[in-house]
Amino acid sequence: MRLDTVIYETRDGIAHVRLNRPHRLNAMIPQLMRDLHEALRAAASDPDVRVVILSGQGRAFCAGDDLKEAAKGYDGVADVRQFINEIQQVTVDMKTMRKPIIGAVHGYAVGGGCELALGCDLIVAAEDAKFGFPETGVAQFVTGGITHFLPRAVGLAKAKELIMTGEFFDGREAKRLGLVNRVVPKEEVLAGAEALARTIMEKAPISIELTKLAIESGAQADLTTAMALETTATITCFMTEDAKEGARAFVEKRPPQYRGR
Repeated sequence: MRLDTVIYETRDGIAHVRLNRPHRLNAMIPQLMRDLHEALRAAASDPDVRVVILSGQGRAFCAGDDLKEAAKGYDGVADVRQFINEIQQVTVDMKTMRKPIIGAVHGYAVGGGCELALGCDLIVAAEDAKFGFPETGVAQFVTGGITHFLPRAVGLAKAKELIMTGEFFDGREAKRLGLVNRVVPKEEVLAGAEALARTIMEKAPISIELTKLAIESGAQADLTTAMALETTATITCFMTEDAKEGARAFVEKRPPQYRGR
């Protein structure tokens, strides 16, 4: 697949989706969001892809909205709304895709770039990566569903502080806040994401997909609904060939060979 602003490659069960506007620190423009949407759709529909790794080409993950482009202005409310819809479509793509998405974050992940990173299921970040929400400092506003996700991750007061002050925080602080999973030296970010992907790929595919679905849905539901989702997912897993293989492999003391069925 050839896209203007995103590099899409697949190998060994991993889809690598790389933002490719390095001259602008991968800052967001409408074309980038459209290309990202296409890349995520391709990964979601490819039966050979088990895990997606989202990263940025060059010195940064994503520096948020391209303010040089924004300074040129938009052609009215409809034009702005269209760009917001394209950003939010990517959020929907990421949250509804059954395959896990790992963010490999280095350099700047600020504004829309921070929102994009936090849309991933798991994040491996550089120790010195820079996260933050500087939108209020340039008279803009957060989008990409962050007002929904961030308070659930860090609490209402901290979410308000992060967005209202726009203060940057590094990868170590992001991990302390529970926003990222693993922190590594910047030269090890992609390798760390790939290692995490391989660990996930050792597990049963259907179980992994249903885990993401149940947690994403259950986090927004009441306890009764969450447990009903768990029941449905558990029954589905019990009835798979992989469940039988997992039990046999345990008894025979060997690695399981899962087939995703």
